[in-house]
Amino acid sequence: HQALLEVLDEGHCGMVPTAHLEGMLRVQRVRDAMMADALEASVRQPGAASRVALVAGRGHIRKDWGVPRYLARRNIRSLSIALYNPATLAAPPSGTQPPVLPYDLLIFTPGVAPQDHCAQFKGRSGSSAAPDDVIPQPATSASRT
Repeated sequence: HQALLEVLDEGHCGMVPTAHLEGMLRVQRVRDAMMADALEASVRQPGAASRVALVAGRGHIRKDWGVPRYLARRNIRSLSIALYNPATLAAPPSGTQPPVLPYDLLIFTPGVAPQDHCAQFKGRSGSSAAPDDVIPQPATSASRT
């Protein structure tokens, strides 16, 4: 639970108010469960293919908290394949084991020029606070068109 909150916070450049992270976590879990529902329905139909594919972001295909976790609870086997730029994987300190990644397989792909997405994100608002277009605000009668 805490690890997923930290990943969500980091993935949003620390700009989402802490109070919103719990809700985002619940949304992430519901999305993963719904994708598992759709995959299960696809393979359980009479005459359906025995294998289906889900193309999703790395957070959704994690075996520890993503769609594969929900499939495993239903006794449905899955294979989680993540695409990675090798430059983004830091070498482990000398004499230590590499980290265990939450995927079955990694496919290394060529990288693109690095970009600081957080700097771009923060630059849109001019501050470290989340801009109004990132955190939906309740509609008011003055803002409706």
